[in-house]
Amino acid sequence: MSNLSWFALNVRAKSERAVAKQLEQKNYSAFAPTCPVRRVRSDRVITLEVPLFPGYVFCQFDPAVRTAPVVTTPGVLSILGFGSKPTAVDDDEVAAIQLIVNSRVRTDPCPYLAMGARVRLHAGPLRGVEGFVLGVKSELRVVVSVSLLQRSIAVDIDPAWATLDD
Repeated sequence: MSNLSWFALNVRAKSERAVAKQLEQKNYSAFAPTCPVRRVRSDRVITLEVPLFPGYVFCQFDPAVRTAPVVTTPGVLSILGFGSKPTAVDDDEVAAIQLIVNSRVRTDPCPYLAMGARVRLHAGPLRGVEGFVLGVKSELRVVVSVSLLQRSIAVDIDPAWATLDD
């Protein structure tokens, strides 16, 4: 079990949930994070679950063991990496994304930010999450990034939850 790492899979558009489900049926841990989005229809407002990282699914496996069952899953285009070698996603980044999704706090995809003040949340439902500060209007938002994907999500936080991470 100790050799299992999280990897990012590039998948066909709009197939994130289906790919994750198929991988789970093959006994892999798969994670296709989503967030609720409100859409206005002509006669009502509906809430849809949309992918936080469109075109990507996270999957946990040992790259030293055959990766063919992962790559041959319908909808999977490739495993992200450098050259022909899969590159693992940092476990802390995946854990932070899982914590955010499970907390059900307001979350939005946002541009990847390589610079900004790094903070660690020390209170609230997202305790332990690290990210970059992003101010939006009068609210404070923290951006959590997945370096390998160069994608990020932003989450609203209470300013009292955060301390600067040295």
